[in-house]
Amino acid sequence: MVQSPERYILKMKRIMNKKTGFESIVLDEKILDLEKFKILLKLKNIDEKTYSKLFTFLKMQKSTQYIKKCMGQWDFSITVLAHNVAEL
Repeated sequence: MVQSPERYILKMKRIMNKKTGFESIVLDEKILDLEKFKILLKLKNIDEKTYSKLFTFLKMQKSTQYIKKCMGQWDFSITVLAHNVAEL
């Protein structure tokens, strides 16, 4: 069953107004006219303070869906939601 963006918003408001209990919600970004983008970052010569600032900055962005600290080739894997590439 496809739901409208208005139904998603109403459901989220209902969840946030609850005092106790847990209810899950699955958002379909396509219904909200959003696209999912994955960004992979490799950092060079960065100290812990700058690393922490970057992580905090990424957390504060409304469009950030996931931030993963990686081992290996990439340092961060970031998933963001946006209407188009220009919004990134």
